[in-house]
Amino acid sequence: MFQGEDKSVAEDFARADPYVVRGLIARWHVREWTTVVGELAATPVQPETS
Repeated sequence: MFQGEDKSVAEDFARADPYVVRGLIARWHVREWTTVVGELAATPVQPETS
């Protein structure tokens, strides 16, 4: 997972990936992902407390 201003950060990384450059990966795409668990979660979900 990547964090950046926009998806171009991940796209640039993927374009330079050796597997992509050498044609071992023919297709790929980047999609937005919302994280909800962990210290770096973009939108953390806290467990309900009683």
